[in-house]
Amino acid sequence: MKKSIILSMTLIIFLVSISFAGCPPGYEPKSISGVFNYTYLGQPFTCHITVFFCCKWDINTHTIIVELDYMQSTYSNDCMGLIPEEKQGDMYDWAMELVIDKADSLCLLQYPPCDHPSLNYYTLEIKRPLCWYWENAFIPPYPGEEPIWILRTKKCSESSARCVVIWRVCYDYSNNPPLLQKTFVSRQIIGQSWNCINGRPKLPPPGNSWEEAWYTDCYLYDCQ
Repeated sequence: MKKSIILSMTLIIFLVSISFAGCPPGYEPKSISGVFNYTYLGQPFTCHITVFFCCKWDINTHTIIVELDYMQSTYSNDCMGLIPEEKQGDMYDWAMELVIDKADSLCLLQYPPCDHPSLNYYTLEIKRPLCWYWENAFIPPYPGEEPIWILRTKKCSESSARCVVIWRVCYDYSNNPPLLQKTFVSRQIIGQSWNCINGRPKLPPPGNSWEEAWYTDCYLYDCQ
């Protein structure tokens, strides 16, 4: 029991320390965990994933601006690496939906009611990087503990290209509990995609294993 508590504290301290790494000035680092469910070859699978993102509130335009930073397996396993490439788009879409559903409680107080007489929605602007890479990260263990390896997919800092998706969001209080209403507005690409390869790299890279540190080349996941 004591060993499990120490191991959990090690993981929590590590996650907190890295969650402040990639946010632009004026943004606050946030994270949220969830379960990504998908079906492959007729079989159901699940993967516990933590999404790290940055957000800020623009009071003048009533806009929540969110930029995805990276995602990683919530626990020390490689379930993210086992997600088939053809399901990767579903994973990124799931991450965006997860952030949309919780952005109000994490980035400000609450979305407005849909029937408010003067302000019946907020704008939610989500920026998803187009270029990503995979990293198998090592967490230094306490003496006598087993090493922990965490798989992450991270934005490539060399690329400024973003898929910008804009929604209008509000709560419908005629339902109990209130129902979140999301209205899609637009989707566009901004910035330059740098030099990202097409197609997800092989995981782990040839010559590497799940129990060592490595990272892949940057690859492109388009604005779909």
